[in-house]
Amino acid sequence: MDPRGRDSAASAAQETSCHPVVEDLISKQVSAMRLRGKPRVDAEALVLRFQRGRNYLHVVDAVYPPDEQLEPPPAEAPTRRKGRRLSVLRSLVAKN
Repeated sequence: MDPRGRDSAASAAQETSCHPVVEDLISKQVSAMRLRGKPRVDAEALVLRFQRGRNYLHVVDAVYPPDEQLEPPPAEAPTRRKGRRLSVLRSLVAKN
């Protein structure tokens, strides 16, 4: 028994259990981070800021699968329309 009169096995189980409401909040936050393009390490750092954060690292695994390599979103390639608009504008300016 621990000093507070509880069985140490029961207190250890309580410390490693996840609260469903907290797990849902963390899941939403981590999902939002992924949508914003944040890397997995940032999500892990967020979860580990909490006292029992290690108990919720499985949420990060669910949102950022370990075998998946998250690549940054591709930069927008210049379109032909934009280039055409510039050439039309330049020709109009040159005429004046």
